[in-house]
Amino acid sequence: MNKSLIAVTVVVLSLVATMVHADAAGSVDAEIEKTANPILDNILKGMAEADFEAYSRDFDETMLRAVDEERFRKSLAVTKSLFGRYQSRTYLGFYNKRKATVVLWKGRFDGTDDDVLIKLVLSNKGDKIEVGGLWFQ
Repeated sequence: MNKSLIAVTVVVLSLVATMVHADAAGSVDAEIEKTANPILDNILKGMAEADFEAYSRDFDETMLRAVDEERFRKSLAVTKSLFGRYQSRTYLGFYNKRKATVVLWKGRFDGTDDDVLIKLVLSNKGDKIEVGGLWFQ
């Protein structure tokens, strides 16, 4: 299997299992962008500062079980070695799938000339939007 694909995928979870009692985070582009940007800001800030609490603040229960502090630190090292530090992003859009909303950005990092696809999976669980998946590709 491609080493960078394994390393780049921060968390791969079964969306069906995590979305049983959830709904998509929305269906209007501007709403999704407005909701998702602060969540991604927390994740990226947590990565930049190696702060697990900030990074995982919006994770759902399944994500919290899948990504403990040790895995977080390992994935940070791999992500930094492949991409460098986060610089900027451009919102690309979203799609709804299996009671979840998949939000996409084109990211720029200082360690590569390539664009990096940032993919964040969100679900609406009652009165809270939670992260059910996260990828840097």
